[in-house]
Amino acid sequence: MQSDFMQRQYEISRQLIGCMTTDVEYQRQLADLAHHYEHKLAQRDRQISKLESTIQAMKALSGAY
Repeated sequence: MQSDFMQRQYEISRQLIGCMTTDVEYQRQLADLAHHYEHKLAQRDRQISKLESTIQAMKALSGAY
């Protein structure tokens, strides 16, 4: 009886450790995705800024003629 209890306790502990490991992996994946999207957003913002500058320059040049 004691052996069955200990075996079950061991199995539950292994399942818990597995769940915790999976959770850590998911958290790492989420952090990686967040970093990737932040990088992409920063790239997009830089591109938008460049395009806005180009538009302003074109407006200034077209007004000069």
